[in-house]
Formats: sequence, structure tokens, C-alpha cells
Amino acid sequence: MLRRELATIVVSGELRDPRLGATASWSITDVEVSPDLSRACVYVDVLDSTVDPGPILEGLRSSAGAIRGSLGRRIHLKRTPQLRFEIDDALLNAARIDLILGEIRDASEEEAADASLAGCSARENECDGDEA
Repeated sequence: MLRRELATIVVSGELRDPRLGATASWSITDVEVSPDLSRACVYVDVLDSTVDPGPILEGLRSSAGAIRGSLGRRIHLKRTPQLRFEIDDALLNAARIDLILGEIRDASEEEAADASLAGCSARENECDGDEA
């Protein structure tokens, strides 16, 4: 619910900070709220690799009060959480893990191919010995 409302606030144009740039270049990926609703960590992913995430994060952090006020008017909770904005590294970490797993898979396939070739050589030697 919070993620959807935050995204609506961002897309609606309520925030006029030029550091936020085109909202199509970044998105809110997740929101983690503390059990007592006092704090929320909002994760942001920059979709365009040519865009520096620093200014976007700075713009969101400086707009946190205005975003919180707008959020409080939109949703009716016991309290509106303090917002902390962070870059979401999950997709980057997933890409790194995928790369590492690919390297392991390639190395494993090379080892299997080498073992297969070694097996053929051993069989050829056995066959050569039978001919003698």
C-alpha cells in the first residue's frame, strides 16, 4: 500500500525537485516499514544505467518531509512513518550472482569436457595395447 501511494505521489508531479529528473528513469521497488510504523525504508532503483543515482537520492531525501505530508493526507494510519530513501542494490546483486554462477557453470562444463577427452585418450591407449 505504501509503495503504491509513494509511486502515485512521485508520478503525479507533486515533487518539483529538478534532481528527480524524469520519473521514467527510476522507480520505487520496495518499502520496509518498522513494526511500530515510525520508520519506513524506501528502496529506489535507477532503471537507466546512464543516470547517476546520487542526485535522485539527494532529491528524494530533501523532499522526504513533503512526501511524508502528502502520504499522511492520502493514507490513514496511526502514524505516518519517517521516510528514508536508499538505492536498491538487489537487482545489481542478482546480476552479480548470475554472472558468478555462469562462470562456475562454464568452468564445470570445461572440466567435464576435459575429463571426457581424457577418457577417450585412455580408451585409445587400451585399444592400441590390444593391437600389439
